[in-house]
Amino acid sequence: MSAPFALATYAVLAEMVAGDGPHTTYRKMWEIKAFFDVVGIRNLTATSTSRQPWTREVLMGLDRAALARVCEAVVDPSEFRGLDAPRHEDAAAHLNSFLASQRAKLVFNGVRYDFQETTATDVDFGADVLTMIDGDSPYVEEQVRKCGAKLAAKDYDGAITNARTLIEAVLVELEGQLAGSPNDYKGDLSAQFKAVAKRLGMDTQRDDLDARFKEVVRGLVAAVNGIAPIRNKMSDGHARAAKPASHHARFVVNAAKTIAMFLVESYDMQRRRKPLTKSEAGAKE
Repeated sequence: MSAPFALATYAVLAEMVAGDGPHTTYRKMWEIKAFFDVVGIRNLTATSTSRQPWTREVLMGLDRAALARVCEAVVDPSEFRGLDAPRHEDAAAHLNSFLASQRAKLVFNGVRYDFQETTATDVDFGADVLTMIDGDSPYVEEQVRKCGAKLAAKDYDGAITNARTLIEAVLVELEGQLAGSPNDYKGDLSAQFKAVAKRLGMDTQRDDLDARFKEVVRGLVAAVNGIAPIRNKMSDGHARAAKPASHHARFVVNAAKTIAMFLVESYDMQRRRKPLTKSEAGAKE
C-alpha cells in the first residue's frame, strides 16, 4: 500500500509541526506531543529522539484522515497570534504548494481551514511511482509538486514549463540508472526521449516488437515532440506566441505525467523481472 503523502510533504509538514521553519512557531518536544494529543492522535511511537525526525516518523505512520487533521491544525489561525507571529495565510499557502501533488488543498472558511480533496481529473503521479526510481529523486518530485501548485494558482505558463521539466528530469534519472550517467542533449527533448526509450526496449526499429506497441511508442514520441515546442510558444520560458488557457495547461501537465509514469513503470517492470545492467538495458520488455 502506498503512503498517503509524498516524502517531501511529510518533511515540510514535520517542519511546520515542530516549528523549525519560517511558517510556524517553534514547539518543544512536549508541545509537539500536546499538539498531536489535541488533534486526537495518541499512543505515539517513534525511534528518533530529535524533534523534527520524531515528528516525521509519527506523521508517516498516520492514515490520510489523520494527516488531514494535522494539516488543518498546523495552520489554525488561533496558533498565529501576536505581532511577531507568522501569518496563517502564508503557512497555508506554503503547505498547499505541497498538497497540490497529493490532490488536496486547505481552504479557509472564514474561521479555520478545511482539508479538501481535489476532484480535478489530474493524472496521479504519487509517492508510489516516485519510489520506483532508485535513490532519492527530489527534483522529479519537485516538478510534480510545482505542476500541481501552479495549476492551482492559475499560473498556466509556469505549469507548462514544469511539465516539460518533469519529463526531462525523469529521462535524466532513468538514463542515469540505465547507462551510468546521462548524456547532454542540449535541450533536445525528443532525442533524449528516444535514447531512453531505446534503452528500455521501446525501439520502433526492432523487428521483434509488436506492431501495435510500436504505434503506442510512436504516439509517445509524437506527444513529446508536441510538448517540447509548446513550451516555447505558450510557457513562461520564452516570449509567448499565445497565452495558455487552463485546459491547455492541464492537458500538457497530464500528458507529461502520463509519459513520465509510463517510462518509470516500464523501467520498474524490467528491473523486477531481471536487474538491468548497462549492456542489457534495451532488452525486450
